[in-house]
Amino acid sequence: VTFIKDIKVRLKKCSSINNDGVFHPFQKGIVYRITDRALFVAAGEGSLVIESANDDKGLDIIDKINAGDRFYTPTQYLDDAKKYRAIYTSEGIKERC
Repeated sequence: VTFIKDIKVRLKKCSSINNDGVFHPFQKGIVYRITDRALFVAAGEGSLVIESANDDKGLDIIDKINAGDRFYTPTQYLDDAKKYRAIYTSEGIKERC
């Protein structure tokens, strides 16, 4: 989960590339190019190519994102992710801790 324009977003169909160069740390998360198929986002040593971005309702919002917008994840979400531990069994996830 990440955010853009205060909208919670789930990114799908993502890949990384490194042929656009290295970005300054302050550029991380900024959408720097948009094509008819994907968003290109600065990610330090390369770029993240995003082909699908859905809001909480599952609606694709990729066409509402503009060059210059920034993806960001609040620290609380990152801290919560570090605390999470899934327990797997042969039947899948047993419980969430």
